[in-house]
Amino acid sequence: MKRLLPLALSIITSLYAFTNAFGQCADQINWYDPSGIIGNDLLDVKFTNASTGYIAGEYGTLLKTKDAGNSWSTLNPGVISDLNSLYFINEDTGYVAGNAGTILRTTDAGKTWQFVNSNPAFNIYSIIFPSPSIGYAVGYGYTPVNKYYFLKSTDGGLTWATTSPNEQGNTGAVSFINDTLGFVVGWNGIYKTTDGGTSWNTVSSGSSEINSVHFLDSLNGYGLGGGNGFDGYMMTTTDGGKEWGIDEGYPYKVAYYKDSTIIYVGSGYVLKTTNGGNSWDTITTNSIPDTYFYNAVTFTDTAHGTLVGNGGIIFTTSDGGRNWKQVYNYTAYTQMQFISPASGFAIAGKNQLLSTTDSGNIWNIVHKGTVSDSVFTTVFFTDKQTGYIGGVADYSVGFVLKTTDGGSTFRSVYTGFPGQVKYLNFLNKDTGFVVTLYYPATMKGGGGETLARTTDGGNTWQQILNYSDDNTFDPGAIQFVDASTAYLLFNNGTFKKSTDCGTTWDSVTTLSITSNQLFFTDRKNGYVLADNTDNNVIAKTMDGGRTWNYDILNMSTIYYMCFTDSLNGIVIGNGGTISKTDNGGQTWESVSSITNTDLLFAVSSDSNTYYIFADNGPGTPLSYNILKLDVCYTNDIAATTQVTSPVVNTAEALIYPNPNKGSFTFVTETAQGYLKIYNPIGKEMQAFTVTTRETSINMANTPQGIYIVDWSYNTERIIQKVIVE
Repeated sequence: MKRLLPLALSIITSLYAFTNAFGQCADQINWYDPSGIIGNDLLDVKFTNASTGYIAGEYGTLLKTKDAGNSWSTLNPGVISDLNSLYFINEDTGYVAGNAGTILRTTDAGKTWQFVNSNPAFNIYSIIFPSPSIGYAVGYGYTPVNKYYFLKSTDGGLTWATTSPNEQGNTGAVSFINDTLGFVVGWNGIYKTTDGGTSWNTVSSGSSEINSVHFLDSLNGYGLGGGNGFDGYMMTTTDGGKEWGIDEGYPYKVAYYKDSTIIYVGSGYVLKTTNGGNSWDTITTNSIPDTYFYNAVTFTDTAHGTLVGNGGIIFTTSDGGRNWKQVYNYTAYTQMQFISPASGFAIAGKNQLLSTTDSGNIWNIVHKGTVSDSVFTTVFFTDKQTGYIGGVADYSVGFVLKTTDGGSTFRSVYTGFPGQVKYLNFLNKDTGFVVTLYYPATMKGGGGETLARTTDGGNTWQQILNYSDDNTFDPGAIQFVDASTAYLLFNNGTFKKSTDCGTTWDSVTTLSITSNQLFFTDRKNGYVLADNTDNNVIAKTMDGGRTWNYDILNMSTIYYMCFTDSLNGIVIGNGGTISKTDNGGQTWESVSSITNTDLLFAVSSDSNTYYIFADNGPGTPLSYNILKLDVCYTNDIAATTQVTSPVVNTAEALIYPNPNKGSFTFVTETAQGYLKIYNPIGKEMQAFTVTTRETSINMANTPQGIYIVDWSYNTERIIQKVIVE
């Protein structure tokens, strides 16, 4: 068997701090889109000038634009709690407040953020500074019951004093006319202070349902009733909030307030005043879809505005709200492949190919499709120069393109596949496979797959497996392990194996689950993910699919699995859930996530780094948001070893029992070689010549832990882990 390890190991040359039991190590997960936009809900937006603006959102989302909202980049606030409200007192100094009492402060236009307040008892939903030194924030907590919380700073936001009146209820909107006169509104009433928050008087009680508020003076104010993403209505008061009039003429979703300028924005209308309500302009618009949930809007002048909402949506207007355009600020990655930890390729948008040579820090467009109706669906490179793109044209004709210059130019090597090319895999420069998804009118259920093979670098293709009504499979349920061995799982649970590069297929067994994904790390070790009602079940084989063990994971729905070797892997699922294993699925450990969006599939660039593609929500076809996960495997030597040169596994080996009590047998196909054993910190423990296929090894007097077995013979090499308990 010949295969390149996902992250090839070499003789240990230097060590980093070891994991958990031997040092400090932690999983690192961040939104990965170099252009900055992600799919979390966006909750507030503020601009400091005509060009520079900020967006805050859930799970620590913080974005910045320098070009009036046309593109956005991510900032690092250092928290993962929801960030609900923004306020800048000048172009450099600003504040963001959120859940768990979080208040952050920046004095360098968002480059760095200082943690100035935290309290897990309550969430903050609004923050305001009537002057550079005086600031207020309001929120509510749930312990022991819903309760208002008021916060005040008198030193420019460096420190905050918190008070909690006895009133129960939810509050999320605050308006201060000056340093001492202010109003707070919530679902259970309206409160007023004239002494800077030292005391609060109830102006009105009951369910006001006002979600945002703005007072021009001590008597005249405006609010948005209902609202909060849903259709709401304009509310007005002329007696300091005691009584409110309701204008239900038009439905509105969000409101913007700045001095005497008030703008209400809805799905079909924009209502605007610049003179405190003496006169209003009504603008009709049909470019704000009613299907989205909007949370905040801001304007830099009467013409230019930005609207944000759930799912990472951003709209901008340059004509006062008559027309809005949706800003797709992220690079719309749809597929990605790494051929080494540093070098990779990705499909972006409809038909663009990107490449990276620095582990994904910078991506450059190397090719754009030339046919307007063509869509790139999959990519596979055999090395830095030779690669293939699969896709579909005119919604029905599959094609394959080939490059030999790293993607600068492509030529068509085949067109006419039935349906969409969904899967590309090349075993070497000559032999490769495609799976196409076909929808013939005569087929039950509407579609199936065909499998085709090339042995001449894509110049000609032979169909070796065709769909049938009762013999369908998914593109993720086929895998070619090496030049001869392939596995295929049909939708009815039938598991087949080919030993002649896909020409013929023999039934091995029938699984008790159906699946649309299998994953083999070598000829013997493989996994199958259930896709039926038992959608948290993963099955494992260690004998090439003859027998399977089933495991139920503590996840409600698993969508995808990705293994970098027979021991290390992750599974991802709905609600942002991630679990990892470093012992071949014997145990699974939850990984802390930063999103609650569904995670759909993943690729790896090395043994510890995964790129996870997340659901981008409605209205965003052909694109995903991406998480980058650097996994800390508890006992993974690959996580602690600096790699100097690649190693190719060119033989198979077996260690049993594994785990063990210090005595185990190492079995290899070759009755020769040299074997070394390293401890968890890279120190060589044993070294000797191998003269038989089965070698008994005694480590009974060594401490418990993970050890590395390194066997080599001529050009062949095997590196495996052994667990001593």
